[in-house]
Amino acid sequence: MDEAIAPDVFQWQGRTIAFSSVGIVTNMSRAHRAGPDKPGTVRYRDDKDYTLVLNALKEVKADLKLLSIHYGTERKFTLDRGQRKRFKRAIREAGVDIVIGHHAHVVRALERTPEDKVVFYGLGNYLIRGARNMGPLPDEQDYGLFSRVYLNVSPETGRFEVQAVEAVPLTNMHFIARPMKPEAAKRRVEVLNNLSRKSVGDAALVFDVQDDGRGVACFGENLGPRARKVCQDIAPF
Repeated sequence: MDEAIAPDVFQWQGRTIAFSSVGIVTNMSRAHRAGPDKPGTVRYRDDKDYTLVLNALKEVKADLKLLSIHYGTERKFTLDRGQRKRFKRAIREAGVDIVIGHHAHVVRALERTPEDKVVFYGLGNYLIRGARNMGPLPDEQDYGLFSRVYLNVSPETGRFEVQAVEAVPLTNMHFIARPMKPEAAKRRVEVLNNLSRKSVGDAALVFDVQDDGRGVACFGENLGPRARKVCQDIAPF
C-alpha cells in the first residue's frame, strides 16, 4: 500500500515532477486493494485511500504535480455526481497542476481554474484494440481526445505553469487511433466546448477552433516559445 500511495518523483531537465494515480476498484473489492504485503490498487471511491494519495502528493516538493484518476460511468459524457468537487480536491489540497481523468470511454468536460490549473474530467478512448467501435455513436460519444499541454517555468514561483492546451479529436480508437479529418474534428471541438460550458459554467476551458480541426486555448500574453508558436494566431481569453 505504501508503494501504491507514493507518487513517482523524477527529474526532467533539472526540474522535479511528481505523478500519482488512483482508480476504480470493481465493487470496492478488498481483494483488489493493495495491502501491507500484497500488490493491488488504491481505491478512488474510498475516501481514506484518496486522502492518503493526496496527502502523499502534498508532502512532495515538485515543479509540476500530475494526478491520474480512473473514474466515471461508462459512456456517460456528463459529470458524475460529486466528480467535480472530488477531482478539484487534488488542486486545493495537494497542489496538483493537472488532473487527468479517464474511464468513461467518452470525452468529458475540461476546466481551467483561476490559478490556471487544468482538469480533464475524461479523455475518452485513446487506443483499445478490439474494443467497441465508437464511430457509429452520436457526436458526443464517438471521439477520443489527444491533448498537448504547453508548460513554461514561472518567473514568480519557479514552478511550471500551464500556458496553452491543444485538443485533437481522435477516431478509430478501437483499432489504429488517428486524428479526425478537419471538418469532423471542428464539430467535435465545438461539442466539447459546449459540454464544458454546461458542466462547469464560466470555469470551462474553451478552445478556439483551427482550420485543421484542432482546438487551441491560450492562457495570457507572456508565453514561452513553444506556447507562443501554437498561440501566435489565437487571441488570449
